Amino acid sequence: MQVIYRLMGIDGEATEDRVESLQDGSEADLDPANINKKYGITKVMCQEFPSKRLDVEKTTGVEVLLSVLDNLGPLANQRYLAEWLFKLIGHILKIKSNRLEFLKYKQTVDHLAKRLFESVGMQSQIEGQKGVTLFDVFLVILDQIIVELNQQ
Repeated sequence: MQVIYRLMGIDGEATEDRVESLQDGSEADLDPANINKKYGITKVMCQEFPSKRLDVEKTTGVEVLLSVLDNLGPLANQRYLAEWLFKLIGHILKIKSNRLEFLKYKQTVDHLAKRLFESVGMQSQIEGQKGVTLFDVFLVILDQIIVELNQQ
């Protein structure tokens, strides 16, 4: 976070509003109304739509994501795709109904745990997120899934 200070002069040259304190961003992230407003569009991933596979009539976006996760090659070779995939999954899991949809598929935890162990050695940071590695993102996602499992 970049902070810029500007001193208020006697002659009044600094006319911007004075900020006495900053709002803690984590408080806004915990409010369910804000979460639903910000991430509500991700509920579309739980809706059924006609499948193009011959063996399945209908599928959901969650099923497709899990399939992509399962068929993804080694993370070292597919790092950028994995970053985007797990950012998407992280956003989807912010909504409780989406977490419950992920838990309908028994392979969810298996796939995530497999990829978690694969990402242990990858220390490269995720683009645009300073100090956050793919392993960190995996841990957050797996934590959300396990917490939801324990609440059931």
